[in-house]
Amino acid sequence: PNAYDVALNDWRLENFEEKFSLTLDLLKDELIKNRVRPLIKALKKSKVAPFIGAGLSIPCGKKSWPAMLLDIGQRSNRIDQDKFKEVLDSGDYIEAADIIASGSSEQLDEYIKLSLSDATPCGAVMHLPDIASECIITSNLDCILESVYHEKGKPFDDGYMYGIQENHFFHHLVSGGRCLLKIHGTCLSPATQVFTRDQYDRAYGDEDNVDFSRILPKALRQIFVSNSLLFLGCSLIQDRTLELFEKVIESGQYFIPDHYALLEKPEDGDVRDREHELAKLNIHPIWYPFEKHEHVEDFIQFL
Repeated sequence: PNAYDVALNDWRLENFEEKFSLTLDLLKDELIKNRVRPLIKALKKSKVAPFIGAGLSIPCGKKSWPAMLLDIGQRSNRIDQDKFKEVLDSGDYIEAADIIASGSSEQLDEYIKLSLSDATPCGAVMHLPDIASECIITSNLDCILESVYHEKGKPFDDGYMYGIQENHFFHHLVSGGRCLLKIHGTCLSPATQVFTRDQYDRAYGDEDNVDFSRILPKALRQIFVSNSLLFLGCSLIQDRTLELFEKVIESGQYFIPDHYALLEKPEDGDVRDREHELAKLNIHPIWYPFEKHEHVEDFIQFL
């Protein structure tokens, strides 16, 4: 029996090391290892709220937001294509969405509904219910998360918030129940969507001043100060949501928990500037090699 137990433990260790070789390679970096340890402790205490970006929907056949805007813009003959391309290339996606909406808001609504409503979940997103079954946040408009959690017997029927439309979300958030926040709304309802400048201003307040009396900033602040966020499939390039988190920190009114992000290294491998930017938001990056996105699924399964 003793020999059997030793052999079984050896087999389990060997099998684990083979299955999660990608993540174990990342953990050879002592800094990364020291960031993952407290993340695992927070997961065990159910104090982690995954923040899901387009990177987890792309393997399911969906496009990134910039790719969607480019596709919609190129289909329109009512906008100045040169100006639109220039704005999109600069990374000003709010302005790009404004240009499209000014040409044909109906076309924008139709494209989003038809291209995002159907989905066949696959890849990393399938493992999310195994690490988090309480609060989930996403910037995606598709219905992939709802589908995955429904298949796992953990639907969000009782607590969700799409853009600024709230359905028992806060009740479940503060009581530890399962709830979903889709900060940009859902593809099924144009009335919930937040991506043009006017929609952002209605949701957050004007560009220079976040209005925390409004429901979406209030929800994001509550999550930011009460959970450790785990950003997955997000680029974390400066946007209104990150600006909101920055305002919360600058207020000095809250103790901010540690937040984490699984991020692709820049092509040149130099992460110093990004580390400095993210440190201001108390976000600790866990870097994986450039264009090696298979690390995302491996990391979630490892957790």
